[in-house]
Amino acid sequence: IFNRNILKKSKFVKNLEILDFSNFIENLSNRDLDKYDFIIPCDDETLELILNSNLSIEKKLKLLPVTCVEGFEHIFSKIAFSKILSQAGISTPKFLVANGVDEAKKAAEILGYPVMIKINSSNGGRGVAECGEVGDFNNVGADFFNKPILVQKKIIGSELDLSAIYRDEKLIFFSYSKIQKVIANKFGPSVLR
Repeated sequence: IFNRNILKKSKFVKNLEILDFSNFIENLSNRDLDKYDFIIPCDDETLELILNSNLSIEKKLKLLPVTCVEGFEHIFSKIAFSKILSQAGISTPKFLVANGVDEAKKAAEILGYPVMIKINSSNGGRGVAECGEVGDFNNVGADFFNKPILVQKKIIGSELDLSAIYRDEKLIFFSYSKIQKVIANKFGPSVLR
């Protein structure tokens, strides 16, 4: 499930059905989802739309990449995802949550520069900025800080993409790749790996 026509041009996609996003949820609620072998929401907007919809819990569990209702918490939330990783003992960059620019600056001082600051729910590299010093906060728009911000200690090194697809809680595909080229901005989707 994807909200753009770009996949129509892909040589790797055999069958593509474009759903009208103006009545997307209604369309999904009227479908028999059991007839599909594998359903993959391909972008954050679609995940958010499904998550915040009035679809039944059963349908949400078939559409979203989680196996239980408790998994809904981290979908489209960088803050919740960081907290869940940390609580599970999975290595993740040190982080703090900030409300407003002043708290974000204080969090950066506590964590130590450089830091990454991230809007809790954003995608495509929008809502992500790198701050190497306190003055860099001035280069970030004021509206960036209207909602809670994830402030993470930046990991110095090569930028990598680690992607996995699971089915029935079993790993079926994993890729490890070095990012060579991105779209639009440094933190946006990669087009060459």
